[in-house]
Amino acid sequence: MLFVGLLAGACGDAGTSSNPTPTAAPGPTHNASVTIGRTTAGTFQVMASTIVEVTWEWWLFQRFPRAQTLLSDMAARHTLIVLDWNEWVPVIPQVDRDPTSPSAWSFTNLDAIVQPILGMGDHSPDFMISAAPPWMYDANHKLTDLAGFAEYAANLVRYYNGPGIRLRDGTTLRSASPYPIQYWSILNETNLSGTEYIRLYNVVVPAMRAVDPSLKFVAAEIAYANTQQMRDFMTAFAQGVTAQVDVVGIHFVPSGWQDSDLKVLSYALDSGPVVRLVYDLLSTNPRLANVPVWITSYNSPAWGLTDPRPTSPFYAAWAPYVFSQMGQAGAQSFHHWEFAANVQFGEIDQETGNTFLSYWVDYWLGRYFSTPPGQELLSLSNQSDPANVETLAVRRRDGTVVVMLVDHAVADPLDNNGKGVPYTITVDVSSLGVFSAAKELVVDVTTDVAHGPTERTIPYSTRIPVNLNGYGVAFISLMP
Repeated sequence: MLFVGLLAGACGDAGTSSNPTPTAAPGPTHNASVTIGRTTAGTFQVMASTIVEVTWEWWLFQRFPRAQTLLSDMAARHTLIVLDWNEWVPVIPQVDRDPTSPSAWSFTNLDAIVQPILGMGDHSPDFMISAAPPWMYDANHKLTDLAGFAEYAANLVRYYNGPGIRLRDGTTLRSASPYPIQYWSILNETNLSGTEYIRLYNVVVPAMRAVDPSLKFVAAEIAYANTQQMRDFMTAFAQGVTAQVDVVGIHFVPSGWQDSDLKVLSYALDSGPVVRLVYDLLSTNPRLANVPVWITSYNSPAWGLTDPRPTSPFYAAWAPYVFSQMGQAGAQSFHHWEFAANVQFGEIDQETGNTFLSYWVDYWLGRYFSTPPGQELLSLSNQSDPANVETLAVRRRDGTVVVMLVDHAVADPLDNNGKGVPYTITVDVSSLGVFSAAKELVVDVTTDVAHGPTERTIPYSTRIPVNLNGYGVAFISLMP
């Protein structure tokens, strides 16, 4: 969940610079097989992306210049920039109730993150206005000054997209970047009810569009807790929203540090139905029937300060498994919470700037399943062990076939950050025709965390064996 960035940022002793020394999973190797079919089973169109939390890590690129390179190298689309409230350091740029006061604004800390990201990749981050200036809340920390918040949000658009914020001394504040911010998320895991959120959303979005009509809006930004909670919020939203909606964002971080590996992995089977539920509820409003669903925050586990699974080989099974399930259900983004954090949440270590194993998992998900334009989803058959091996096969527009194999088998039901079960998986591609070359890349316990895995050429055959050393993911590329 996005709010746990406070914990990740505040607890320096929780950060670590590396994962445990890699060792292969014990026990005998199990065997599995799957056949990839020619039949198209739909479209797979998921962008793998990440989240940068300005609130607690505005200093990130200054302290670790290499972090900027690592983020750029991921080529993430619509990187999510989260701006929340920090009671110790002023990151929310409006610091005076009068927005025209010469001393009302300070963008220094915010722009230490925003300006470099605007210069990267697609030049199109998603800016999440997660919080308002503190005087806009009531005693229960509910955002009640809707008009004030709408004007604040509109001023952020003026600053980043033009014409700038005009102050009463005649000066104008404006972003130095030539790139505007097109995507804007409204709030984050709000404590407002669905009805209260709609009331706010219907006021804020028109105020922002009055400044720049080309804006795109990501609505809801609600965390999945259970089916009824999601149904209640999204039903109210679908029935009451009148302002523009371009994307609906949901968060999927359902587990806690105390859950066993088996329990955490069981949530993956909930992930696809959650996406389908949101689409079903949106379809009750004809205006929302074609609005895409983005997963604008995922990780596991969400709770506790010492769980290393989101940066251990377990993550190399969990994340690709959920990526496959949610993508096949129609989700169109997969944003990792978060880019720089501790051993429980990060892709890189906030204490050292070094990469975690999770960085390489997300890096290669983005490379193999680049979106747009998306890929054709290929049919599967003869899956000998689908309960332990997840398979995703797609065909790109250039004819390249990518097969992802995820070994999420649990060795012991009581394992918590266990090693998994070694598997040899035989992939039958005989129905796909002849290919000129084949490559393989594996992310598992044997991966070099500092430098990442190496893609290697393998002999092409119609039956390709793939070895995984416990929890992990393998990618097979077949070139025409």
